[in-house]
Amino acid sequence: MAVPEPAAPAQPDPPAQNVNREIKARIDAAVLPEIGFAERLVWFWSNHFCVSADFVNNMAGGYEREAIRANVLGRFGDMLLAVEAIRRC
Repeated sequence: MAVPEPAAPAQPDPPAQNVNREIKARIDAAVLPEIGFAERLVWFWSNHFCVSADFVNNMAGGYEREAIRANVLGRFGDMLLAVEAIRRC
């Protein structure tokens, strides 16, 4: 009697892979940074500007990188303009 081959693990679809990469990058940035204070500010502002669940799956990583992280140590007004510019897209 032949022993069946174990099935290969299912690969997640590309959108799920992108979401997983974004989650890993965010956690790595929080755990590994030498500038932990700035990373905590990024998390604060990300939470403050409330990213909706629909937005999270599609653009949250870019939103955080391009609007918040890029402006976190700068002027609040610049960050607010960047956040609003991305939300309009």
